[in-house]
Amino acid sequence: YNEYKSYLRMFVFTVLSLIMGVHGRDRWSEQLTGHLCRSEVAVTVTRSLDNSGFHKDLVTKVDNLGNIQSTFILENITSDFYIDVDQVKEGLYLGLPAIFPDDVIDIEKPADVSPSHIVGVAGSGSHVTLPVHHRYQPASQSAYKSVCLPPPRVFIPVITRDATRDPSRPTEELISEYNEQHGCSLLVAPCSTTNRPECGWAEVATDAVEQCSTVPVGMMSHFTLVWVSTLATVVIAFTAIVYYVLKDSNSVSKDSKDERKTE
Repeated sequence: YNEYKSYLRMFVFTVLSLIMGVHGRDRWSEQLTGHLCRSEVAVTVTRSLDNSGFHKDLVTKVDNLGNIQSTFILENITSDFYIDVDQVKEGLYLGLPAIFPDDVIDIEKPADVSPSHIVGVAGSGSHVTLPVHHRYQPASQSAYKSVCLPPPRVFIPVITRDATRDPSRPTEELISEYNEQHGCSLLVAPCSTTNRPECGWAEVATDAVEQCSTVPVGMMSHFTLVWVSTLATVVIAFTAIVYYVLKDSNSVSKDSKDERKTE
């Protein structure tokens, strides 16, 4: 069932990519390898991983924005974490941000087989709360493991729809002109909560640090106990099922014989 659900997510993501103009897994990585334009605006970024257990809230607060009303954040979601895209979409009306992952995120995969993801986060204002979740870790000799999320890349708008004085000139043309004049590349990313239209964003320097938390891990020393317990449970359950099936079968057979004698 989970495998079919994963294929369905991939199919839906592909269809949405074609319809909405998503560029796929290279959407962010290709832009990050270039020489991105940097803004002289100095901001302060405060981060925290709130809540206990496997389900966290990644809280990002950007201060000293002045009159800037929006930010665009690129999060490096390592293989130790995942974001439930459906959960975030359903929580948009509750204040969760719009997100733009580089690829479909399989929430079923454990950490040792899951890829990392770059996720764009459209922030409205200076405070962004993003639900993130721990992936299950492979068994090891330790009961706990420390896993971390790297610092984000934070961007502020430079070329927007409002900045287009001449309606005949598309935003893409203004971004290209800006890049040529300044010898760098603006990040091309959504202006708001939808993939289109796109705006030009400049990166700002931050003092953010990685955020870490501790996740429980299955211990190899428990392998024998788990194996024996699982086998015993299967045997007991199978025996119980066979017993009740045979018991009901005998009961039905007996009732059938009694009905024949009565006739």
